[in-house]
Amino acid sequence: MKITLLGAGAMGSALTFPLAENSHEIRLCGTEYDRETIAALKNNEAHPKLDVQLPETVQYFDAEELEAAIEETGVLLLCVNTKGMRPAMDALLPYIKPELTLVTIAKGFFVIEEAVLPITSGIEAYMQVRGMTRLPTVACMVGPSIARELTRQSPTAVNLSTTADEQQTRKLANAFSSQHFSVEPCQDLKGLEICAAFKNIYSIALSWPLGLGQEGKGEKNGPTNLKAILLLQALDELEQIIRAAGGRPETAHGLAGLGDLVATAGSGRNGSFGKLLGSGQTTAEAMKTLQNQGIHTVEGFDATPQGLRYVETLKSLDSQSLPLLSAIGEVIEGTISPQSFVSEMNLKQYTGHTKYD
Repeated sequence: MKITLLGAGAMGSALTFPLAENSHEIRLCGTEYDRETIAALKNNEAHPKLDVQLPETVQYFDAEELEAAIEETGVLLLCVNTKGMRPAMDALLPYIKPELTLVTIAKGFFVIEEAVLPITSGIEAYMQVRGMTRLPTVACMVGPSIARELTRQSPTAVNLSTTADEQQTRKLANAFSSQHFSVEPCQDLKGLEICAAFKNIYSIALSWPLGLGQEGKGEKNGPTNLKAILLLQALDELEQIIRAAGGRPETAHGLAGLGDLVATAGSGRNGSFGKLLGSGQTTAEAMKTLQNQGIHTVEGFDATPQGLRYVETLKSLDSQSLPLLSAIGEVIEGTISPQSFVSEMNLKQYTGHTKYD
């Protein structure tokens, strides 16, 4: 199978490893932000972010070679971040055919004509607004997958759901699966895209305890009791959002929900951001700290106000039903701090969702 990946960042490039195990024809096309990376890879150098050489069978294309990169390809993986999704779709639009399958791994929201939508739904809405009558299959692949671990062939499992039927979904999942990378088909596209949209937001709160920890007082890695409460509350709120959006609440407890939260909470950009907030830094101070470290994009920061807007569109739900989501928004706005949130939180509100009857 011919598979093209658009975006030569860490995750897009790391996905070439499991795909190479299945002997696919792999094309990695960079965006305008990947010029130096593609140049290094074409010169047989290690990937600048992953510090490894990609599989020998991968073909490389610059942003200007997009048309050639997707010519006769069957599957196109959109490996750009949320901010890059709209520019990517603008560039791809002239070349998208109904026979193509678009697979997104982005986690966040797509804003189309003032409407805030999870990425997969947003891609479909974008193509419809731009006049496409026959849409290609759109898929969401999400789960606990750290890029460096993929390059080391560490066991990894993710979920995949599509707008196609179950048979086609299973066929696509099998094409991606390898000995070290299991792609589990899921028939709950709505649930998966909700998990993908809100994962980075809740990861911020799950990282607050790391900043609240005190050296020498038995809490070097943060108060673990609090982490457990926040994790359970995040799952409960994911269930509510999925149910209100028309998905299956149990999806929150699978790879895309619980699995991804466990893997990324406390790590990555969103985890670093949450930890800094927990340590007492304001949003502006935390963002400046990360920028000094070369980190200029924190997807959960942008996704939080969008997530709150999306929740408002769900008639059976409002932000008052989601106290942790609301608190994340207030912390980012600076109206409360993680410290004040923890000291004033009503434990019954955060643990009362566990039912025993």
